[in-house]
Amino acid sequence: MGLKAQTVTNSQTIKEAIYLIILFLLMINLAIVCLYRLEASEVHNWDEARHGVNAYEMMVNNNYLVSTYNYQTDYYNYKPPLSMWLIMLDYTIFGYNTFALRIGSAICTLLMALMLALFLRKEFGKGAALLFMLFFSFNNEMLFFHMARSGDADAVYMLFICAGIIGLYYAFPRPAMGRSAGIGYFTIFLVGLCFAMAFMAKTLHAVLLLIIGLVYILLKCRSTLKQWSLILLSGLAGCFPIVIWAICRYRFDRFKFIGGMFWKEVGGRLVGEKKDYLSYLVYYLTDEAVLFMLGFVLVALLSIGLVKRAKSRHSIGTDVESDVNNEKGIKGITHKLSLFVIGFIVPLIVYSISGKLMEWYGYAGLIALTVLFSIVGARLLSCLTRRLSGRLLPVGMVIIFLLAGTGYFWSVNYERLEITHPPDFRLALQATVYRYPDYAGATIYIEKDNNEYRPADEWEQKYLLEA
Repeated sequence: MGLKAQTVTNSQTIKEAIYLIILFLLMINLAIVCLYRLEASEVHNWDEARHGVNAYEMMVNNNYLVSTYNYQTDYYNYKPPLSMWLIMLDYTIFGYNTFALRIGSAICTLLMALMLALFLRKEFGKGAALLFMLFFSFNNEMLFFHMARSGDADAVYMLFICAGIIGLYYAFPRPAMGRSAGIGYFTIFLVGLCFAMAFMAKTLHAVLLLIIGLVYILLKCRSTLKQWSLILLSGLAGCFPIVIWAICRYRFDRFKFIGGMFWKEVGGRLVGEKKDYLSYLVYYLTDEAVLFMLGFVLVALLSIGLVKRAKSRHSIGTDVESDVNNEKGIKGITHKLSLFVIGFIVPLIVYSISGKLMEWYGYAGLIALTVLFSIVGARLLSCLTRRLSGRLLPVGMVIIFLLAGTGYFWSVNYERLEITHPPDFRLALQATVYRYPDYAGATIYIEKDNNEYRPADEWEQKYLLEA
């Protein structure tokens, strides 16, 4: 008996070691995608360059509250200063360069991915955590544009949105906790704090977390009036950073900035311009990573179907059907998935109402879908591999599909890492100093007439930043 227990313990230790090694390798891959040659590509005119200018001028002005653009109060970028503070910190550590502009976003993305992987490991098992890290690295548009490798507000915003959703998951009783479990009011306070920090990064976009939380509470928790009052008070208590910032900002320019922020993010999105209310649905349905994750689940279901049709004295088909329907299969997790389904549907509806597609607005939904596909895919794979006898061909189909997708998406990622588009403005400065070393440190004037957005006699955002 003691030998058997020791064998089981050794087997569990080996499995845990294999899990940690694979997780480490996947994390290294993601870190390479987020950090390698981070400074190589050109600065984006929107919104990266704007944030870079705001952060630089706030440091020069020694004013950590009011953002300026070209040393005039910025009433175009109506975002509170959290992301700019992060860039300022990186400028202080790494100097005024493109790497410093982007490193904060890269670190926030890595922290978010690791946080979600650890959460999935605890609640849904090792397979879900590993599949999430793999699938997350497939979202190359999200990694390369407007988030991980871009110095704007989206990465820090998504970090706190995801943290808030995890907080919601733990704040309310779940079937496994028993009837005696109560509402975690301190956890709700932390969710409110996550909402506040998301707001401080990306203004009213943080309302997504508020709506997700409200829908989830209505569906999952039959609260009394007293409980609702405590939930509300706990959440509001966590929002104190917003109150402090709003009071300080109001003292500077009254409601000019705060009012403009509400108008631009709400009214400005709902009026004017031609509307396409299906654009976000089409965006999700045509995204390569989403199509692959959906394909993976379908291939796994097809493989299970093949196993169910198998005829043998071991009743393989009956076994796999039992695996899918028991508590360790899909049936055992359906009650846990509602929060992440809400986390996908809410951004889809909210941003579809605006009628204007901005891909980075859809990243919240992409992350929710990645979590959902990771959980379901891991459970289906577990059902297939629990007893391998007679299942090698179906399991092989799933593994080959997964490896083929990994090879494709990783090759795309690493090819994009090698592409360099340094701006001609920076190259011109470098070439001038190289040809005339005596000009190093001097004031240099460059004639430029190939603006992308602004008239030829005005500075574009990325060139103002690099100047």
